[in-house]
Amino acid sequence: MFLIANFKKRIKAKFHKIFLERFEYINKKIHNQYVNINSRKQIPNIVYQTWVDRSLPWRMSKGVQSFRENNKDFSFVLYDHNERDKYMMESWGSRKIYQIYKNSVFHSSKADIWRYCILFEKGGYYFDIKSSCEIPISKLKVSRGATISYEPHSTYIPPSLEILKNNKNIDLNIILNWAFGFKKNHPLLKIQIENIEKYSEFFKGKIFKNPKANILAFTGPGMLTKSYRDYLKIYKKKIIANGIDFNRRGVYEIAGSQYRYKQSLNYSKVKNSKILI
Repeated sequence: MFLIANFKKRIKAKFHKIFLERFEYINKKIHNQYVNINSRKQIPNIVYQTWVDRSLPWRMSKGVQSFRENNKDFSFVLYDHNERDKYMMESWGSRKIYQIYKNSVFHSSKADIWRYCILFEKGGYYFDIKSSCEIPISKLKVSRGATISYEPHSTYIPPSLEILKNNKNIDLNIILNWAFGFKKNHPLLKIQIENIEKYSEFFKGKIFKNPKANILAFTGPGMLTKSYRDYLKIYKKKIIANGIDFNRRGVYEIAGSQYRYKQSLNYSKVKNSKILI
């Protein structure tokens, strides 16, 4: 029975690719959603997102819209690449982080840097355009002015003994960065931005066999996890996380999101490239 079911699945996938996949690339425009900001919230009820432009494959756009409808008490603001560039220049142009942003080869790095900067300045939540959550954002735990969660993967590197002394039950998992929330001027984001600035010289100008792995280390969840450990050295007490993948209710990739790569190259496919010039 398993072989028959698997055969049918492969036939269905083949049929879709040959005859139907072309229709997946019909795009639909996404508009911002605005509500009044609730000043009583530690973290403002606004979600920032970024993409090439405001057009998404139609099936993916349905998932994006559904996420917004499940969070009608939140504003959702999408920055296209030009708007993102303008924000970074106007708000961070005098800082080294802007030069790193500007000289990043891949948009994934630019999006990483932008999300830390805009949440540090304004406060709010960030979700990848491909991601969502099955429960309302308002139901996620806020701890010490932050809403964070872990990836299912361990760092395999233990924290320092200094950190363990104050946090004996600390998780060894990587902190995910495809979604999170922070109050304005949160110290973890300050540390993260400063760490990217400090470590930039190591990554600058080098050709990496696996660019994605080094982006994850430099501006992605690798550096965020390191910055969190730096935060623990200073502030001692941990931020209580929302388990793994937001207690398994986070959606890393909504339906149809694989078709977005026609608009923006999947950086995991690139080999032997610089990530910062």
